[in-house]
Amino acid sequence: MHGDELRLGLADVGELEAAVAGLGFERVGALWLRTFPGDAPYAAQAAMRFEIVAEQMVNQAAGLERARLDSALALVTQRARGIAWTHIGTTTAVEISGDAPALAAALADLLVEPLVSGRFRAFDQARIECVA
Repeated sequence: MHGDELRLGLADVGELEAAVAGLGFERVGALWLRTFPGDAPYAAQAAMRFEIVAEQMVNQAAGLERARLDSALALVTQRARGIAWTHIGTTTAVEISGDAPALAAALADLLVEPLVSGRFRAFDQARIECVA
């Protein structure tokens, strides 16, 4: 946390710059950052989880590690019982749309980005992205 902002940062990305940019990070000096309101729902949880899985998430985005999309989708299906949502699907992440606050609550321990404007990002064996 930096003041009233949550800043998620990556350093020393080397040849993975394209993957990092594809994840929405912007270069600021020597770092790659994504910034969110510090009071966004699940900001603290996302910051802690991000530190744990950032490297694996970037490696998957770069195609260096295999994303386990089926496992991630099964997890969402299990945790989101009773929540209105739809699997949009991509080849690199599990994209979902639906009741974002309820979905974020169901996946709170896996969030790597907080809930902002109906969007969030989680990670468990693959990226799980809720799109507005």
